[in-house]
Amino acid sequence: MVLGVIWNSQQITVNGEGNVVAVGLFYIVPGVPTTVNSGVVYVFYQVGGVWVQNPAAIRGPVVPVNGRNTEFGRFVCLDGMGIKLLVGAPGELAERDSLQTGLVHEYDLGSYRSLAVTKFGLAF
Repeated sequence: MVLGVIWNSQQITVNGEGNVVAVGLFYIVPGVPTTVNSGVVYVFYQVGGVWVQNPAAIRGPVVPVNGRNTEFGRFVCLDGMGIKLLVGAPGELAERDSLQTGLVHEYDLGSYRSLAVTKFGLAF
């Protein structure tokens, strides 16, 4: 299970029903050197009293933006039903010079596809 590789770079969110958990690892992409500092989000579902990891991890950009890490997965939030997931990437804007701007990715966990990407921060 992926939770064995977590250290101080994780964020965890649970849906309102308590049967879906998303874990954002904002400095880890398996198989990619940690110097790249991207991120990944793993989703777990409780099925019949057993927690099961969805094998399709949600991966952030592998290439650093403007020489900085994207920190994809630094912020994660599930809706009450566990169907929509928001993933924050505060370092994903090329014009970024501080943690005051970034992008939020919205995913539909029913289809595991991206719905939208929105800028956030003091500059917007």
